[in-house]
Amino acid sequence: MRPLVLLALALLPAAAAAQALQVKASPQSPLLGRDAQVTIRVAREGAGPLQLEAAASAGTLSAPGDAGPAGVRFTYTPPSVRHPLWVTLLFWERPAPGQAPVPTAFRLALLGRTTLDIATEPDAQVVVQVQRARFGPVRANAQGQARVAVEVPPGVRSARVLATAHGEQTERDVPLDVPVDGGLAALLGPTPVPAQGPAWLAVAAEEALTPEALELEVQGGRATLRASRPPLYQLTPEPGQRRLGVTVSRRQGEDRLSLEAEVSPQPTASAPSQPAAPPARSPLSVHALAGAFFAEGASKGPALALGAGYVLPALQERLALEAEVGLRRASLEGAVVGGVDPAHSRILGVPVLASLRASLLERGALSLAARLGAGLTLFRHRLQQEGQSDFSEGGLRPAGFAALQGGYTRGHTTFLLEARGSVQPVSTPRLSAQLGGVGLSLGLRYVK
Repeated sequence: MRPLVLLALALLPAAAAAQALQVKASPQSPLLGRDAQVTIRVAREGAGPLQLEAAASAGTLSAPGDAGPAGVRFTYTPPSVRHPLWVTLLFWERPAPGQAPVPTAFRLALLGRTTLDIATEPDAQVVVQVQRARFGPVRANAQGQARVAVEVPPGVRSARVLATAHGEQTERDVPLDVPVDGGLAALLGPTPVPAQGPAWLAVAAEEALTPEALELEVQGGRATLRASRPPLYQLTPEPGQRRLGVTVSRRQGEDRLSLEAEVSPQPTASAPSQPAAPPARSPLSVHALAGAFFAEGASKGPALALGAGYVLPALQERLALEAEVGLRRASLEGAVVGGVDPAHSRILGVPVLASLRASLLERGALSLAARLGAGLTLFRHRLQQEGQSDFSEGGLRPAGFAALQGGYTRGHTTFLLEARGSVQPVSTPRLSAQLGGVGLSLGLRYVK
């Protein structure tokens, strides 16, 4: 068992190194004013795609592009300056939630171009050496003046002038007026920041940058130092904050930058969901029925009805008041009362009824109700008798009914089947008929 543990410990540094980011720039030393763009390739050993976040202390980095397996390509655009400077590029691979990222800083030297005015012997050959690079020779004019174009890397403060005249060479150092530039690069993530954290802030610049050289101001949270090279801070938002802001500056110097990120809303505990209440139904309804009635003798014919109802709030809404207007028609063949000649009668009745509907049974979409009503029937009778002119009469008679009504509900509509027994006598000196009897009808009721 012990050899396996020792082997695992020995492999840990190798595994960490395999995950380290490798950064390359092309060209390696861009010249400001000549190289408008620089290709930055970031890769790591091992399989799997890279998901990187990046920042630059000066200039801009494009969105990441694919550069093959386990590789990402950026396009870097230098700032619009001409003096040499160091640019710090900062990268990290997006970590799993709750884990700290491992930042990688890459320093890119941007060369500047300038022209030096050299005073020397007339007609001397002048060479200027900047570190290991030489520029020239340039011949001085008759007044001993020479202008030499040089390329200067960042951090170089002087150049060596080599002048050869009359077989003798002189050497001297001349100062280079190069601004001191050491901008900061910083990354803040993830975005949005989880409500309970953590977020991470990495800061990078020159190789010797330490946390002691920085001042950190956090708005809406607190910071804890987690690593020193480069400085890495863990940020925790304060409860209820919606934005997290950070300002980083040098204790000595003018470098200063600010970053800001949104904070995800705090998740709220939701109450157990209650079953949704059925949608409220209007107490008003309309209904229509069509069928036929059958009474004693020859009293039979079609029956139509159109009505409206209102559900009463009492008794768990099981009762409803209804008003109904109907139409009934019958044809009779026979003799007039007191006569012997054949006659043909047509009767048209319009019952106007009020009723009470009581719900007896409800099982899902099925229902059964009883109806009981009474009212008046307005009728018109027309008599045709051989050898005599047509005769018409009318009147108003009482009516009543009782019914059983079955229903099947789909949405707002209930399909109806009704069996009705009614009493609607129609009688005159020439007529004795019944517009009631037993009836069977189909129809529907609509409730909004």
